[in-house]
Amino acid sequence: MYINNQQFAFDESTISGNLNIKNCARVLELYEKIDGEIKYTVIGGRDDSNRLILKLSIYGIINTLCQNCLENISLNIEHYSTPVIFTDESAMDTALFDDNEVDDAILADSEFNILEFLEDELILIIPIAPRHVDCVTRVVENNTTNPFHLLKNIVN
Repeated sequence: MYINNQQFAFDESTISGNLNIKNCARVLELYEKIDGEIKYTVIGGRDDSNRLILKLSIYGIINTLCQNCLENISLNIEHYSTPVIFTDESAMDTALFDDNEVDDAILADSEFNILEFLEDELILIIPIAPRHVDCVTRVVENNTTNPFHLLKNIVN
């Protein structure tokens, strides 16, 4: 789904829908097992400085594996961001890094891919190593004989 993000923000348009994680190829590359569906809303508008912005909200439940116990874990996703739309990359960089004026920014694009934008946000908000809050790491018992222990007996 493509939009002109400047015109979308100027017109104060709204897009909302559902996105199945199985349709996010880059997210699938990062996780061995992941599924779920998120709901999203993108609303165009202006910030307090009268700059064009997109208001994004993402929420839903994503199921993946706990990286401690390798059991299923459900992640409750609730994310909001408000990227400012810039027409010039150097102005965007200045606002983001030098002035710390904005927290999030995107470049103006007449063919802005909303689904790719959502996938980028998911990659940033899903923990790279999800874990249960109260998870205890599995202890693997090693019953093999240490070969160096045998060498020690030979040398002595």
